[in-house]
Amino acid sequence: MKTTNKETKIYNFFEDPGHGWVEVDIKEILNLNLENKISGCSYINKNKVYLEEDGDASIFFNTLKAKGVLFEFKVIYDKGLSIVRYYPPYNINSLNAEAKKFINEIVE
Repeated sequence: MKTTNKETKIYNFFEDPGHGWVEVDIKEILNLNLENKISGCSYINKNKVYLEEDGDASIFFNTLKAKGVLFEFKVIYDKGLSIVRYYPPYNINSLNAEAKKFINEIVE
């Protein structure tokens, strides 16, 4: 592995026996213009989006790779059902007030 001076971003990967999700700050989703590419298979809670591992997380990490961003994961395993399953499904309309304020700042 090549060493660089770039900072490596660490993302929490929530996993249970059936599935997994990567926790990403909504601001990163918005900065990468991915808010309309995330499916309802992902979840949202406050200012965090939990990207479904098979599709949405791939879109996010392929975008990061294209920008040369280094990343790794911290796995948070739950033997039962992950807390993520109890969050509301992601929907562009379910963005919280903080995220909407951030969108407005970008547009202005």
